[in-house]
Amino acid sequence: MRKLKLVITLAIILALAACNKAEGSVPSPSPPVQSPAESSDQGVRYSHLTLEDIKNDRSLPENITDSISGLRAYRGFSYFKAGDGYIVFIGMGQKPTGGYGVEVKIVEDIEGLIRITVEEQIPREGDIVTQVLTYPYALLKIDVSADNFEAVTTADEKLSFIELKTASGKYRGRTDDDHIEITLSGFPDDYSSGIFRLSEELKEVFEELMLNKDDEIELTYIEAAGAQPVIIDLRPTGAGMMQVAVYYLKSNDSEIYLVREVHTVKKSEGVARAALNELIKADPVTPGAYRVLPAETEILGISIEDGLATVDFSGDVLNVNIGAAGEALGISSIVNSLTEFPTVQRVKFTVDGRADKAMDWWGHVGLYDQPFERELNSVYEPAIWVTAPTAGQKITGSVTIAGSARVFEASVSFRLKDAAGNVLAQGFTTASAGAPDRGDFTSELSFDVEEAGRGQLEVFEVSMEDGSDRNLVVIPVELG
Repeated sequence: MRKLKLVITLAIILALAACNKAEGSVPSPSPPVQSPAESSDQGVRYSHLTLEDIKNDRSLPENITDSISGLRAYRGFSYFKAGDGYIVFIGMGQKPTGGYGVEVKIVEDIEGLIRITVEEQIPREGDIVTQVLTYPYALLKIDVSADNFEAVTTADEKLSFIELKTASGKYRGRTDDDHIEITLSGFPDDYSSGIFRLSEELKEVFEELMLNKDDEIELTYIEAAGAQPVIIDLRPTGAGMMQVAVYYLKSNDSEIYLVREVHTVKKSEGVARAALNELIKADPVTPGAYRVLPAETEILGISIEDGLATVDFSGDVLNVNIGAAGEALGISSIVNSLTEFPTVQRVKFTVDGRADKAMDWWGHVGLYDQPFERELNSVYEPAIWVTAPTAGQKITGSVTIAGSARVFEASVSFRLKDAAGNVLAQGFTTASAGAPDRGDFTSELSFDVEEAGRGQLEVFEVSMEDGSDRNLVVIPVELG
């Protein structure tokens, strides 16, 4: 969608009048946004999308759509870093019927404060409306580098900021179908336990988490004034769980490439087998990514000796028709997933115990050049990932920062913040290769902290166009 010059540069992504999954079509886009000085008597207009369309819109990162599903029940505003700007959410909260809406009227820059004025729409007496709960909100993409926003209504109501928080703690149990009890880490005992409401989406998959009392967890929740906190993301991280990195395929208009994801699975002594089972069975979370290995594939055996992992698959693994490029990347997805483990440097395959049965593989590339080694230049997403420090790690005085990057001129920047957002230390390093290739990076960052507590490490690429943060990765840490 084209960008237009307001008092600031504003690009509208989406605007929602009534969020009702039962509602249908998407009308044509409305006239473009005008600055306050140029706007007509008719005011500013936006195109309207349904909630279902927003949830399935792959132009928005999944973490944002997940957050919106929780935010929409609240009256207020929030925002998310997105590329070179921010996506701003402005919601009117839960409504008893259809017919409610919200329109953005003015966006202006007041000495660095981005003020967004919205008009709330309320059905008139006698209007025919749908008899379902709705959640009217608007989403804007605003190209600014600073996160200083204010939202007001045309009735002079200043909307509250809805804060997204991350925390760790222990799961204590489910109090009812909608709520769970959690003891948060880092708080005095009198204040650490609390009841949290589950988002509607999280309730649908909660049983799949298989949580037991006192399991350690990480959570993302919404906190708004006068409302009970709502969990929108919950992951087990304790002694009974472990994380594995797996690689899936993704296509665009011109090529196929790999994406890397980190999944949490039940801890197992056979970590290589657990990673492959996740690659075979689990659906990717990256929008547009897909599995290649047939779900019926079985791992008949894995042996690791002198850095070589030999994987014996059942014959089901051969039931794939994906073309030469997809075949090569499908092989790399398995090899890269296994070489995440330090004991594995090379990988070879057999089928039903026989090397000769596997040689043609999926019919194009074949396995004639095995064993295979790790190859990351075909991994486009995420642009940056961090392997050290790990989430929740306690750091004192200095921290080793390591990972992989596919960024311009191989330049990787980082900064460490305390819980209040104060920058404790910052720096940059150079990866072993720059885009379009991918390179590893490692660096040391020293810091001083006056008080122990929570913090976060931010690793990112600096935009050569405007100096903004790109491909930001945030790692929560404990400052000691």
